[in-house]
Amino acid sequence: MVAPWDRASTVHKIAVSPNGSGEFLVVWGGTNPFCYCSPPMLATSDALRAARVSASLTLLDDPAIEVVDAVGPYDSKGWPDEALYDPQHSLYVDHPSVAWNGDDWLVVWNRGFRVAAPDGGWSEREEIRGRRIARNGTL
Repeated sequence: MVAPWDRASTVHKIAVSPNGSGEFLVVWGGTNPFCYCSPPMLATSDALRAARVSASLTLLDDPAIEVVDAVGPYDSKGWPDEALYDPQHSLYVDHPSVAWNGDDWLVVWNRGFRVAAPDGGWSEREEIRGRRIARNGTL
């Protein structure tokens, strides 16, 4: 098992990449879709995590590597006008991809964040972010 239920329950996208030694990096994360219900709920995101798996399917990273964490939709770190605003925050981390270049893995994902809108409110934007993970599992 790469991830137990409590760590994988919100996963909607999974990416896997082998290296030249028969090991794999499994990356998972994702956003729970919007709930069109009453009362309405915003989409929520889980952290983007990764774990190396050996050629014999032995889990090498327990706990998993936390590539990036997401803030909740009402977390003050996600609002640019708040004192605790963190410009590195992600409202969601979606659509991970991973590739091996011969030395380390590159994990990329779609990052969602808020910016001020011309009408004085906020709008959500997206960008692609990435991090490298070394063969030994170090970010």
